[in-house]
Amino acid sequence: MEVIFLLLVVCDGTEITFTAYNIDGSNYFKLRDIGQALNLGVDYDEASNAIVIDTSKNYTAN
Repeated sequence: MEVIFLLLVVCDGTEITFTAYNIDGSNYFKLRDIGQALNLGVDYDEASNAIVIDTSKNYTAN
């Protein structure tokens, strides 16, 4: 069962509210939400079937 809720996270003294998902007892966030909040590059590499988080790039909505 999936439960959706809001979770307050504090990062460097700044409060950020994320939509969180509790699935089978584990909490999950969308990586794009984290990338947007922290201004990190988040992309998908289709060739390697991998998600790429790049701290040297700014967040861009895809």
